[in-house]
Amino acid sequence: YIDNPAITSEELFEIIPGPDFPTAPLILGKSGARSAYTTGRGSVLMRARHEVETKGNRQAIVLTAIPYQVGKNALVEKIAEAAKEKRIEGVADIRDESSKEGIRVVIDVKQNADPHAVLNQLYKSSRLQESYSANLMGIIDSQPVQLTLPLILHTWVRHREQVIERRTRFELVKAEARIHLIEGLLIVAANGRDITDIIRDSEDYPEVHARLAKKYKMSEVQTRAVYDMPLGRLTKQSVGKLEAEQDELGEAIKSYKKILKSREEILDIVMDELQAVADKHGDARRSYIEAMPLSMDREDLIEEKAVVISLSEDDYIRHMPVEAFRLQNRG
Repeated sequence: YIDNPAITSEELFEIIPGPDFPTAPLILGKSGARSAYTTGRGSVLMRARHEVETKGNRQAIVLTAIPYQVGKNALVEKIAEAAKEKRIEGVADIRDESSKEGIRVVIDVKQNADPHAVLNQLYKSSRLQESYSANLMGIIDSQPVQLTLPLILHTWVRHREQVIERRTRFELVKAEARIHLIEGLLIVAANGRDITDIIRDSEDYPEVHARLAKKYKMSEVQTRAVYDMPLGRLTKQSVGKLEAEQDELGEAIKSYKKILKSREEILDIVMDELQAVADKHGDARRSYIEAMPLSMDREDLIEEKAVVISLSEDDYIRHMPVEAFRLQNRG
C-alpha cells in the first residue's frame, strides 16, 4: 500500500486472501472475506480440519483444528450428546486426546458407517462448521465509519506517520536541550579558573548569571547547571565523554531534522519498523482457504452403501442391503 496508495480492494485481495484464525480452521470460499474487505461487512465460513484414520476394520475421524471461538470441551460434549440422542448417526465413541502438541479429538465411527457421511452430519448438527461475521466499524475523526481494507491500511499508515513524527520531534527537543547543556559545560571546562572566580566574586546567583551571560553568552539553563554542579567533576576524562556525546547528539539532530522534512523518510521508518515486528513475531499462515465453498445437500448426510431394489408380483418396491440379500441366499 505504501508503494502503491492507489491499489484497489481486488488487488489487495490477491495479497491478503482472507483472515487467518489462530485455531487454524479450514475456510470455505473467498466470497465472505471479499465482501468484508470491499464493503466492511461479510461472513466467513469455517470448518474443523480432520483426518480419517483406519485401524484394522475400524475407522476414526481425527479433528486436528476447530473453528475460531469454538470451545473444544463444549464441542466434544455436544457431539457426544447428539450421538447419544441419535441426532448424529454412525458415531461409536468420542474422546479428547489433545496435548501440548496440538488438538486431537478422535471420533470413532461405527463399523458399517461411512466416515464422510458422519462428517457431513457433524458439520450440519454441531459446531464443527461455523460462520464468523465481520462488521468492520471504526471511529475516524470522532465519526463512526464502515471500514474497507484500503481505508484500514490508509488509516493505519497515517497513524504510524503521526506517531513517528511526534516521537521524532520529542527526541529532537531532548537532544537539542542536552547538547545545549553540554556546550555550557564545555565552556566551563575551557575557562574553569575564570568562571570559578566569577562565581566566588558574585553576591548571588542572579549576578552569576548576568556576568556569565555577558562574557560567555551562556543561557539560564547553562548557568544554572554550572552553578549547581561541583566544578571538580569536570575532569579531563569527563570532558572527553562530553565531547564524544556532543558529536553523537549533533549527528542525531541532523537525522531528526532530515526525517521531519521528508515524508519519504517517515514512510521508510514505517516499513522498517513493520518489518522488524514481522521478523520477530511473524509465522506461517495457519488457516487454509478452499477456493470454492463446499455444498451440503441432503444426500451428503446419507451413508453410501450397496442395496438391492426388488419389485414384487404385487407391485411393491422394497430395498435391502446387499449383505442381507446374500444371507437370504437370493444372490
